[in-house]
Amino acid sequence: MGGNLLGPIHVSAPEPSNPSRIERDPPEKATRRPARPPGSHDLSRYPAVYDAAFSWDRSQEARSYLQVAATRIGRKPRSAVELACGTGPLARLWGSWGLESYGMDRSPTFLSRARELGRGTIPESHWRLGDLRTFRLPRRVDLAVVPLDGIGYLVEEGEFLSFFRAARRSLLTGGVLAVDVTLHEEQAPPLPIRNSWAVRLRPKGRLRIDWRSVGRPWGSPPRQWEVAKCSVRIPGRSTQLFWDAHPHSVLSARRLGHLAEEAGGFRGMEVYSEAAHRPRGRMFQPTASGTHPVGPRLICWQRD
Repeated sequence: MGGNLLGPIHVSAPEPSNPSRIERDPPEKATRRPARPPGSHDLSRYPAVYDAAFSWDRSQEARSYLQVAATRIGRKPRSAVELACGTGPLARLWGSWGLESYGMDRSPTFLSRARELGRGTIPESHWRLGDLRTFRLPRRVDLAVVPLDGIGYLVEEGEFLSFFRAARRSLLTGGVLAVDVTLHEEQAPPLPIRNSWAVRLRPKGRLRIDWRSVGRPWGSPPRQWEVAKCSVRIPGRSTQLFWDAHPHSVLSARRLGHLAEEAGGFRGMEVYSEAAHRPRGRMFQPTASGTHPVGPRLICWQRD
């Protein structure tokens, strides 16, 4: 697991007010990969730190995906896969609620922790090592989900087409593909992402997360850097810094819809008023057709 510097983590974490809050700040000019801070650790090797950073109650989010799937299918889904699952928090919730549940991720380190945390709830063989572009499941499912902007880590048009085709292969006829994604305005500068929140560690300690987009977009579809920085402060120990940066796609609703249409095999796209991980109390319903939604949204398609 990459050598967990923290040891066992116990978390008391309030849900962030909006984990994907957007502000209209002018983008920076740099397009090179941001420099990694000296002495920092690779966040992708520390699933316990990542879990602590995203440790708010995910049950509302998990139910939101089931809700939109049931609306399209006409019944409650019986099976689901969490794609780009990390340590599989949604898959584990669905499994505990009686669904046939799967998780897929490209990181063996994160899947190892997913198997550990899901022991007794999800069969070990249901945790699948794979890539969003080429994944396959042992059985087709009712619902396939990509949470928390995970689809944005695809940055070439061909990668999106491969993803939609892989998702179609994984779904039963009439099954639902649902993604949480930040939508940007069509043919306009992207809305830079600026978000920070903090987590209290038990018995003592604090973890702070800073997540932001960096640099001017480039390529087609456009992409820009997203940087995650987690600082961990535990009394009596020096501050630990965990860092990661990836290019992330800048997508409009129209562009994403066209990519799904080109890949084929899905009915029309439906966009919801909020992301599945919306703060409690926020309205959650389909948006009117013909609108141009911007910001964190849940989007779904139904397989032909």
